[in-house]
Amino acid sequence: MMRMWNKYREPLLFVEAGAVVREAPLLPSFLGCDVALHKWNRWEMSARTLYLGRTKAAEMMLRTWQQLAASYPAIWEGYLIDQAWSLTSSQVPLDTVWLPRSYHALKGDLGASRATILHDQQTTTLELGPDPGFARMVRAARRAGRTGARDAFMVMTSKAETGNGIAVILRNVSASDAGAVAAAVEAVTGAYAADCGGYSRLELSLCAWQDDVGAAREAAAQARYRILEIAPGQRIANDFFAAHASDEALMTARHLLP
Repeated sequence: MMRMWNKYREPLLFVEAGAVVREAPLLPSFLGCDVALHKWNRWEMSARTLYLGRTKAAEMMLRTWQQLAASYPAIWEGYLIDQAWSLTSSQVPLDTVWLPRSYHALKGDLGASRATILHDQQTTTLELGPDPGFARMVRAARRAGRTGARDAFMVMTSKAETGNGIAVILRNVSASDAGAVAAAVEAVTGAYAADCGGYSRLELSLCAWQDDVGAAREAAAQARYRILEIAPGQRIANDFFAAHASDEALMTARHLLP
């Protein structure tokens, strides 16, 4: 791909060997983006179909990808594309489009007959998801830098000396308007700053999917944090944390009664 980038002045579309192109794959060229590729399992990126617009940002990602591949020759290049994307997007605005399944269909898919690009692979989540032969320790490291259920989006502390922590889980992030999500984050942090309710630490997690919520709840439970689950658009009063602390104290008192 680097050789083709240096040889031509047009955008590039890479399609993995063995794939069948059913019709002209024109969608990426109409979008005017820097990069277009398919995302799997919510954060895994696949390099089987990859579009690079003729932009400085796209070139930066391609060169970063090449450098990573040269630095780690024992790792298949496809496993490094998400790292190249993360590094590039953290430094420059990288206009990215996630290609639909019709540009990344596999044999056996329900929509394979209508696919623009059909890859020579059987339908299985293992083809695009984590390689089962990849060491679990390495797989966990690849996730570093991605905000999700296992990583608190924001952490705040207060002067309270109780040592109690509270975890707020903001669910349905992927199905909500970005403005509503941002407003919810601002409301939660503002309420905690106004009245922490006696909680010395706040961890706010953004969860796009239900299994993310489960993972966030499990992590909070292990830390023995109070857990509150909210949704974008929900009203958050300034006494949000104080009210929940009062409810918790009342429930504890009831349990202690004979």
